[in-house]
Amino acid sequence: MILAIISVSTAKQLLHTIQKYKIKLSSKSRKRLVIIKRDNFQCVCCSRTARFVIIKRFPKSDKISFQIICSLGKKRPIELTIDHAIPKSLGGMNEPTNLQTMCKICNKAKRNYIEEFKNIVV
Repeated sequence: MILAIISVSTAKQLLHTIQKYKIKLSSKSRKRLVIIKRDNFQCVCCSRTARFVIIKRFPKSDKISFQIICSLGKKRPIELTIDHAIPKSLGGMNEPTNLQTMCKICNKAKRNYIEEFKNIVV
């Protein structure tokens, strides 16, 4: 169930809203939000910037998830995702220093290669 669609100008206030209203995020959603916020709501490869956020509630739960959309593709929106700079299959960890924000197009193109597009500081 979609709860809200908010523009990027208010997406940066998302953490404040979550804290203010005590919204329960899954641990995965919390980690994603921290990484995407750290990377300024943009792909570290092509610099596609978030345009809006879709906030959803899990069925039969009080947990919230979200999609951060950076542009509209021909068939579907292009979402910002979290990528492992060093892929898990090559020994990469789920630590913030190994995670980076990428749009789905760049993430798919990177595949299973080791590429870090910027110096990540946490």
